[in-house]
Amino acid sequence: MQKKIWFYTHWLLGLVAGFILVIVGVSGALLSYEKEIMGLMNQKSFRIEATANEKLSPDVLLNAFKEKHPQSVVVGVRIFSDPNASTAIMVQGAKAGGKNMLNYYINPYTAELLPEVRGDAFFRVVLEVHRRLLLGEVGKQIVAASTVALLILSFSGIYLYWGSIRKSLKSSLSINFKAKGRGFLYKLHSALGLWGLLFFVLISLTGLTWSYEWYRTSLYRMVGVEMPQHGMKPFGKKSSSSNMKLGQNEADRLLSQAWELFETTVKGEYRVALFRLPDGKGKVDFTYMDKDAPHSRAFNTLSFNAKEGTVLSHVRYDEKPVTEQVMSSMLPLHSGEFFGWGGRFLIFLSSMSMVLFGVTGLMLYLDRRKKARKKAALRTA
Repeated sequence: MQKKIWFYTHWLLGLVAGFILVIVGVSGALLSYEKEIMGLMNQKSFRIEATANEKLSPDVLLNAFKEKHPQSVVVGVRIFSDPNASTAIMVQGAKAGGKNMLNYYINPYTAELLPEVRGDAFFRVVLEVHRRLLLGEVGKQIVAASTVALLILSFSGIYLYWGSIRKSLKSSLSINFKAKGRGFLYKLHSALGLWGLLFFVLISLTGLTWSYEWYRTSLYRMVGVEMPQHGMKPFGKKSSSSNMKLGQNEADRLLSQAWELFETTVKGEYRVALFRLPDGKGKVDFTYMDKDAPHSRAFNTLSFNAKEGTVLSHVRYDEKPVTEQVMSSMLPLHSGEFFGWGGRFLIFLSSMSMVLFGVTGLMLYLDRRKKARKKAALRTA
């Protein structure tokens, strides 16, 4: 009786949430390789020819950018140590209450504004589909419920398949391509579920941190880690009143001095550095990654008092407690990047496998219905 309950729970959830999981899975697979796809599409924006000259200082680049975009509210600058990489000027977007960021790319040797990035709008839509199905808060709750359904589907599937697993794990993990009909579909559906179990659980548990605030808060409390505060202050006269105390010349001087302090402190051992521009007290915050950083969220933070030329704080990722490293790496865990290129590829395959699960699960259901109708017809006859 208990097995029958779980069986009906499994196929009912599969029918209800299956289509949503296919959409979320395919969109997630696309997002896994967003950087690589964007890099191929925008080589003229991301890559430049290095020259024998030194790169221009950030304040010079910013002033050159402001001449061409005087109405833009700059919130930060992203600089790469790679001599052939362009510099990104981060600007506050006009949509979504100014919360979204726009990136403009500039040649760090000549201050030439590079071609507008292509594909960014597409991936913003893909991300919105992945998180909210383009349905706002309602879509977010549907995705969240489907994610919970994926957890139940994973464990209920193992429970229903447990007899075969206990009998022979090797056989349970294999797919008999010589089989036909329902036998092949069942074996394919079950074996894929067993292979992907750990990945589905990882994707679900990390994905829920963007779905439910109470879930995210509970995770941070459980491991004893303080939740991070997000947001970047804009630069210039359109920002806070404390920033307005700085004149343009003073802001440029502090920015130039802060960048010199950063390079002296880090000694060139960074892959990318993102900094917020000086506030009214001369404070400049840097977020940077080491050259050998394990993933794209392994950030170090460094703050200066540019007026006094002193370091206010320096927190390195590799010196944080393990729990804090893990909690600050939810996105790399979700995408598999936390485990290197192999982990990312396996998460990609797991996400794409949602299509196979959806198709095979639906075919098994339709086959079962067909046989049930035949049996009913025979009993009637």
